[in-house]
Amino acid sequence: MKIRSRATHRSISVIITIATLALDFTICCDSYHMIKAEKISELTTTRLSVYLRCLNDLAAAGEASVSSEKLAKKFHLNSAQIRKDLANFGEFGTRGVGYHVETLRDHLTKILGLDREHQVGIIGAGRLGTALTDYYGFRKANFTVAALFDADPKKIGKKLGM
Repeated sequence: MKIRSRATHRSISVIITIATLALDFTICCDSYHMIKAEKISELTTTRLSVYLRCLNDLAAAGEASVSSEKLAKKFHLNSAQIRKDLANFGEFGTRGVGYHVETLRDHLTKILGLDREHQVGIIGAGRLGTALTDYYGFRKANFTVAALFDADPKKIGKKLGM
């Protein structure tokens, strides 16, 4: 990947798309759930990513199911808020039983768009920017660094190993 001096129209739209992903996106659930398109608040999408991290921890610990109360207590969350946030996207749990951890993880991964590749651009080719280009966590979450920008003429046009 070469370091670029300025963003092209296409790369800017990619950066803007990533930045606004949490604010405006269309939710298309599978055949088990209603399909709806609406604005979801940034706070809700932030909480969904927290829920997904919590579910990943539970799955790693071998938990098969979890109630909203148990999820809330274990991770210092609000059970009513969890139920309300998830209700925006359909019905995932069973009353009195809770949520199947793997199934809910799959749904949240799809809702957050982490089941498909996203190309991102990084602004700043300093130590942090270049370290982020090789960060394994991005690849694991389906983010590919497609561009790296910097204003320093000494860095522009240099190739980075990936």
